[in-house]
Amino acid sequence: MPSRHGLIVRAASLLGAALAVAACKDTTGANAHSLSLSTTTRSQSAATVANRLPLGPSADIVAATGSNSITVTKAQVVLGRVEIEPASSAACSGTEGDGCPELDLDPMLIDLPLDGTTKTDLGANIPAGTYRGVEMKIFPVSGSDPSAAAFLSAHPGFSGVSVHAEGSYNGQAFVYNGTVDAEIEMELGTPVTFGGASGSNLTMFIDVASWFKDAAGNVLDPSNSANASVIADNIKRSFRVFQDDDKNGVEDAH
Repeated sequence: MPSRHGLIVRAASLLGAALAVAACKDTTGANAHSLSLSTTTRSQSAATVANRLPLGPSADIVAATGSNSITVTKAQVVLGRVEIEPASSAACSGTEGDGCPELDLDPMLIDLPLDGTTKTDLGANIPAGTYRGVEMKIFPVSGSDPSAAAFLSAHPGFSGVSVHAEGSYNGQAFVYNGTVDAEIEMELGTPVTFGGASGSNLTMFIDVASWFKDAAGNVLDPSNSANASVIADNIKRSFRVFQDDDKNGVEDAH
């Protein structure tokens, strides 16, 4: 995204809670609009399905190439910020900072739904308007400030870890702990207008099956340190956000 204008959410630990905005714009009454953020790992296209086996009864993600196969039984990410950018770059000008509402919340650990369902992770009120893109921050939590201390007390295994996955590679169990620190920017395919009393939803699709593959689609061993940089880059590219008001994991028709 060319600017940092937008709604900044420093990820919430209160699942699905409505959050008050501390900002220059009023998000109460006629100008308030309820927006939720959901996650899914449901395949979005035939291209995503390639080289991926059907979901089994345990709802694991399975991928195979040649004689190698990988099964992912758990995947988690630490979300540190979500910024929703107005269609007009002038929408947030003329006041302190970028002039946009900010929500200062706690780091949030998101358990990705590997069964292909759609799970709602947080909700907030935002100013009514038209928005064109989303930027989010994934980062490893560290430090002694109250929000970091509370997060690490609840999730001690995530000190310095932003992405966690478990499963097996060629039948051998693995645990992957990644230190991905990235701002991930995504343009919405069509600008979305939020307004009125009824709520809206954005769904974040994460292609977990792509994390452990090379550029040719060959399955990678997560326990091999030589694959660490490729896997980290794959994770950064695996996110996509779209409007999904019915929360079925499929982009709404426009």
